[in-house]
Amino acid sequence: MMKGKDMRSVRLEEAEAFVRSNPRTSPWLRQALEETAQRDPLDVLNEVEMLRLLLLRRLARASSDGSSSCGG
Repeated sequence: MMKGKDMRSVRLEEAEAFVRSNPRTSPWLRQALEETAQRDPLDVLNEVEMLRLLLLRRLARASSDGSSSCGG
């Protein structure tokens, strides 16, 4: 986290800057933050929820198959 702070307790700009500058942040997440900055937040959240549901299904399938990797 942000030096002991809860991500919800800091300004949005500070939280986004932290995520972008963190070396452990994936290029995928950095790109998503950049690409969604000017979009309607509700549209983005709907798409994120769809992605979350699909990824949960992938995880469930991988777990039931007994595989240790979800790569396809």
